[in-house]
Amino acid sequence: ALFCVAALATTLLASCGDPTGDLQPSIAIVYGVVADASGTPVSDAHVRVLIGAPDSDHCGAYDWLAGTTTTDDSGAYSVTGTFVHVSRAEMCVALEVHPASADYLPDSLEGGRVLFRHEANTPPVDSIRIDAMLEFSN
Repeated sequence: ALFCVAALATTLLASCGDPTGDLQPSIAIVYGVVADASGTPVSDAHVRVLIGAPDSDHCGAYDWLAGTTTTDDSGAYSVTGTFVHVSRAEMCVALEVHPASADYLPDSLEGGRVLFRHEANTPPVDSIRIDAMLEFSN
């Protein structure tokens, strides 16, 4: 009788599957240009893409780092942001920009929402453009 109970429990657990098995990397692309107020590109700026779950109709806390990069000579950047979760999810996106040059002040800005999809289900990959304008430090 004990064997039958153990066999039944094992069968039931196996039929439920691995509860973490559906957690997969999901991706979305965040891209844009970092420039100063005159439109001059800011190269070598460190860009951090942060994401957070929307709270009703607005975005709030940005709890996860989705990716980082550095701007090129034309001030452009592109990050394939990654978020691990069970299914596709619309997430709020924000940037932190830290210029390499002391001529500019760092900046943080909210960019809107983008849909993260499991890598296995892409393309298409959703994307959002967020341009940043840095202020001079003096």
